[in-house]
Amino acid sequence: MIENIMNKGLPKWPHTIIVGKRVSVEQAKEIIFKTDNYFYNSYAPHSNWNKGLVNEYRRRSGLYLLDIYGEMVSKACSMRNEDNAKYPFNDEINYPQLFEFHDRLITHLGVLEFNSEIEYIRNDIADSCYIGGANGYMTANGEINFNRNIGKWPSLEDVYKEFTIIAKHFPYLEMQASVYDAEQCERDERPVNLMASFIISNGNVLITDMDLGLDNDNPYPDDKDFLDAIHGHNSSGIPREWFDEFADRVKEAMHDSGIYDEMKMIIEKYEGGDVD
Repeated sequence: MIENIMNKGLPKWPHTIIVGKRVSVEQAKEIIFKTDNYFYNSYAPHSNWNKGLVNEYRRRSGLYLLDIYGEMVSKACSMRNEDNAKYPFNDEINYPQLFEFHDRLITHLGVLEFNSEIEYIRNDIADSCYIGGANGYMTANGEINFNRNIGKWPSLEDVYKEFTIIAKHFPYLEMQASVYDAEQCERDERPVNLMASFIISNGNVLITDMDLGLDNDNPYPDDKDFLDAIHGHNSSGIPREWFDEFADRVKEAMHDSGIYDEMKMIIEKYEGGDVD
């Protein structure tokens, strides 16, 4: 039965509905931190909302060192055959070392799987480019709801795998999800069929072809009033003070993992001066 469900093909942007039992604010904070890679990305994200906050967060968290080091690696690679190259492409400045620094950080933070394995069932809450504002299944007040498309080109196996990772890391989550054979905007144009449903509970995920009725009974329609009520009008859906808390958490991990001092030493060796 599971194999038959998994073999169903999904459209490029399948409409997906996720609902769940509300969690505490502290639990929501942990989920958002770990599932929104804005907070630990290896490069400064594009901001649709507040570029100044991005820079402030990168500085406070220490992630600005990854930005500087990454730029050094890029320049060293592009000019490695030129006599006047500012940075050598050597054992200290290279892409594998950049990736190793970041992998060490996200491993220390416990977010390695979220960074490398989650593509479709994700939260884009800190600074979203989505037209409706902050975008994801988790809100800062612990409400769980998603009523939009995912993509592009996911498979049901992908979705199941991602829910499994989420359930493993957050066993207190109680959620239900359904994925359909059309984009959300096509619902008014033709009959839409259920492709699969997922029941997430106690750290486990059940995939089924049972219709959970989420498209009929979903209490949170995807309209402007709901989005404004849940996420606000901005592209950010979390309190401003969370950015500082998360930045301090990342900064501590950078020190504890050793990458802060290692990167700082390399940067200062080739740039000169103190980068703090």
